[in-house]
Amino acid sequence: MAAQPLELNLDIRPKRRFEIIDVSAMIRDEFGDELSQFRKAAYCSFHTTAGYLEQGVCARLGHSRKQLDPFIRAVQKIFPYDAGYFHDRMQLRDELSESEKEKEPVNADSHLTFIGAGLKNCVTYRNRPDEPVYFIELDGIYKEYVRMALAERADLYHFHDPELIPAGLILRLLGKRVVYDIHEDNLTAIRHREYLPVFLRVLIARIFAVVESCACRHFHLVLAERYYAKRFPRGETILNYARFPDLNESRLAARPLRENPRMIYTGNIKVYRGAQYHARLLQHLPDAEVFLVGRCDANLAAALQADADPARLHIDGIGHYVPHERIVDYYLRERWTAGLALFPPNQHTLHKELTKLFEYMAFGIPVVCSNFPNLREIVETTECGLCVDPDDGEAAAEAVRYLWEHPDEAKQMGERGREAARTTYNWDTQAEKLIAFYAGLLH
Repeated sequence: MAAQPLELNLDIRPKRRFEIIDVSAMIRDEFGDELSQFRKAAYCSFHTTAGYLEQGVCARLGHSRKQLDPFIRAVQKIFPYDAGYFHDRMQLRDELSESEKEKEPVNADSHLTFIGAGLKNCVTYRNRPDEPVYFIELDGIYKEYVRMALAERADLYHFHDPELIPAGLILRLLGKRVVYDIHEDNLTAIRHREYLPVFLRVLIARIFAVVESCACRHFHLVLAERYYAKRFPRGETILNYARFPDLNESRLAARPLRENPRMIYTGNIKVYRGAQYHARLLQHLPDAEVFLVGRCDANLAAALQADADPARLHIDGIGHYVPHERIVDYYLRERWTAGLALFPPNQHTLHKELTKLFEYMAFGIPVVCSNFPNLREIVETTECGLCVDPDDGEAAAEAVRYLWEHPDEAKQMGERGREAARTTYNWDTQAEKLIAFYAGLLH
């Protein structure tokens, strides 16, 4: 019997004027495997400057964002922005009222790129779960963000996505108070973009550093990490601790202890985040299993599984984002031997207070992490786990063995970590500081 037709709706909010978004990953995250029962799927866009390429065209481009991006940009060069197109001369647009002319975006270049690149508002794809389906936005403009912000008539505006810096500057020009929340070490993150050539990472990071530093002169600043103050000394440090989970203690206590050592890592799975260290632990622990839960590039996943026994290395998130609700489900699934954070030394990990550490602690999971001073101060002070040299695989394995062979002590470490998360390392301790910061700006 044929499956009944199914309609799924996604709310897509681009962060840039031109953006390529994998909607198949969004569908999996929001609706699970709902599409798996169908042989074909129709994808439709209600935006006249955003749509899809035919599946055959995407196949010729290798279903690759790296090839799709330069293809679209090449067409954009043919139709430059604000080149005096009649479509953009509002005084000639008799079909629009005066109020509509004020709101109408200057986007003829986007319409022409849409046509020239062969984009369509509606396409039909054969349903292949392992292939991305790219929604291509050509006019996700900042004007909309500014308009929505002004509609709020707020006394103060707070943002943290670097892509919104232009919108923030426009609000400042309009006389608004604006807070830029420096939520990530963007320079280090750019330098570790594995899909970019090294020389391009360095160039982009330098350009971004100049742009961000100049823009920050016009904003009030909030810093989510202590070490950000080296670049932004006038920023207010309000740490990015997670909310303490509202859980019944009996639910944590009821988690089963498995018959072999089982470790978990959560978050983006990257080389610079210790992916290979976590996988290679299995070479020293023949009876153990490692669960990596987070978005992971397919090529990296293949390399990790080639480096370890794939039957004992479990990766949830190959090619797609893993929602936080599913990560919480993992935390509650069992009494994990350890939460892993064996990061290699770099500018990011040598200074950052890792959010995942506080999550492990909040869920009563003992920690095995790198022995960097910033992490040791947390783990050793609270006695919630063990710190090791991340380059010494045997030392890391020995820490796991110790926790496995001393379950009562491991349980106490988890309990101490949970108590520290409850009293110190949680968002409630920082929310009061943020409210006081707001009050100071408004008075």
